Amino acid sequence: MTEPQIRERLVREIAEAAALPVDRIDSREPFASYGLASLEAVYLVGKLEDWLGIALDATLLWDHPTIDSLAAHLAKVAK
Repeated sequence: MTEPQIRERLVREIAEAAALPVDRIDSREPFASYGLASLEAVYLVGKLEDWLGIALDATLLWDHPTIDSLAAHLAKVAK
C-alpha cells in the first residue's frame, strides 16, 4: 500500500468513527481531537491489521497520533 492509499483509508475510518463527513477530517490533527476512545483505537488497529496483512501494536495510534504520521509509518512497515 502507498502512503496516499493508507491516508485515504484512515480518513474514511476516522470520519466513520467520529460520525463526520470525510471533508471535515484534517490528517494533521491528533486522533484525540476527533474523540477517538481507546476501544475505537484498538478496533481501528485490528481493521488495519486485516487490511494490510501485518501485525501491529495496540498502541499504534498513540505512537503515531495523526493520520499523516500513521500513514507514513504504515507505508514503511507494510512493504
